[in-house]
Amino acid sequence: MKLVTAEQMRQIDRATIDGQVVPGPELMENAGRGIAEKLLASVMDGSGREKVAIFCGKGNNGGDGFVIGRYLFQAEVDVTIYFIGPVGELSADARLNFDRAAGIGMNLIEVTSDDVLPKEIDCDYLIDA
Repeated sequence: MKLVTAEQMRQIDRATIDGQVVPGPELMENAGRGIAEKLLASVMDGSGREKVAIFCGKGNNGGDGFVIGRYLFQAEVDVTIYFIGPVGELSADARLNFDRAAGIGMNLIEVTSDDVLPKEIDCDYLIDA
């Protein structure tokens, strides 16, 4: 496995998108689906009792988190997404996947201040996206 810095990853993503190899939304969908499938196959027990909290930022990594959440939710995992709002500041691709998550009734919590976050988060898995 080759490790890259955050800046190197941004450059790789940009080259992939700009080179028309894979459009941004498709790249995000593939990444999020792959992570969700890996979690479901190797970490989660499939009981449907697992609780997952996903923290999504405003950029494309946050968009990946919305995709991960959507796939886990569709697999009947209890998912709560906390996104660092406001919604209007999400990148275009992240907003697309926020809207998809909202459209299937996922639990989405907009975090605009510390007061919004609970003191403790009850979850088995926490994903930082």
